[in-house]
Amino acid sequence: MGTEGGESGYFDVSEHPEIGFRALMVDTSVIVGPVRLAEGYSLFRVLGKRSTTRALTVFDTLRGNIQRRLLIEKRKEVLEPLRRRAGPRAAGGD
Repeated sequence: MGTEGGESGYFDVSEHPEIGFRALMVDTSVIVGPVRLAEGYSLFRVLGKRSTTRALTVFDTLRGNIQRRLLIEKRKEVLEPLRRRAGPRAAGGD
């Protein structure tokens, strides 16, 4: 990313996802952070955005993956108590 106190310029979301996705979610001129990174913390202002086909594809793919993961977790959260109440018979054992 940018040097201390410097601008990073435009970059693809997939290059710096920790910052890129947060920047996607806010309007231009908004200050974001602090964001914890491997190098420390970052506080930044979104100066501008550029839409690219690649960036949108990456975002849509990740969004779909996250939605699937959340659905799986929610199913487990709902089904586990039911399985425990049903006992071993419901799990296929007799």
